[in-house]
Amino acid sequence: MAVAQSEIMSKVLVVGATGLLGSAVCAQARAAGYDVRALIRAESTRTAELRGLGCVTVLGDLKNPASLAAACCDVETVVTTANAMASRASGDSLVSVDRRGSLALVQAAAAAGVRRFVYTSVDPAIRANNAFVRYKREVEQAVRASTMTWTVLQPTAFMEIHAGAPAGWDFARARARIVGAGSAPVGYIAVADVAGFAVAALVHPAALNRDVPLAGPEPLSALDAIRVAEDVTGRRFAVQRAPVALLKVARVVVGPFNPPLDALLGLIIDQAAGHGVPPAPLYDVFGVRATTFAEYVRQALARPSS
Repeated sequence: MAVAQSEIMSKVLVVGATGLLGSAVCAQARAAGYDVRALIRAESTRTAELRGLGCVTVLGDLKNPASLAAACCDVETVVTTANAMASRASGDSLVSVDRRGSLALVQAAAAAGVRRFVYTSVDPAIRANNAFVRYKREVEQAVRASTMTWTVLQPTAFMEIHAGAPAGWDFARARARIVGAGSAPVGYIAVADVAGFAVAALVHPAALNRDVPLAGPEPLSALDAIRVAEDVTGRRFAVQRAPVALLKVARVVVGPFNPPLDALLGLIIDQAAGHGVPPAPLYDVFGVRATTFAEYVRQALARPSS
């Protein structure tokens, strides 16, 4: 989207900059002309990559409130995509990062005079039956109650996660894994698209003090997505099915000892159950180019195999 000249060099702090979504936000914000400050930890292996995009890196940690105050100094906008779902860093947990750290960031940003805050949450139809979603909803409330202009992005399932290697999908080998019947609408959305909405939210009036539910351009179920993949690859997919009942048992057994896994299982179960219909796509409203599932499959096939 076109960015007003007055906003071209606006300073944007991206928290979660080394993650899958955060790095995409950094890249797209820099391409749009923003002055991007990327929050990183001392042990980060992606510092050179972010600096190569033209980002200024600043050391900080959501578990260290003092570092957040320093990072927010002289910043107009904060975009946060950070979470501890896949983190293996010492001290990281859903409590320390997703709850306490995110709440501390909201407070630090407001105290520093940040004007706009963009928070990445989850699909509003997802039930708060696990710690990850409960903390997301708690931070959403804090963001709305802050003195800053705010936007809460609420995307559906990411293509790269829920229809990617982490969920047992392999397009090169024509394999997919689904939970339950696979017939519930999901509305898969690409990481690049969510990043596009985050950058658009920096200036777009439609994002002003609003929750913005996000879904991909097609209301696909898992079975629909497999059919698209078969059309693109010209191959019949081997489909592994995971019973919902089995995942529910796994939550009972391992959930108390592994909150991130419990949260992931809860998200997958809710997705398979089809709680709610994916929201209407907002690509035209925000001027974001849509990534179709077929395009996502072609992009995945074009990447070098690991």
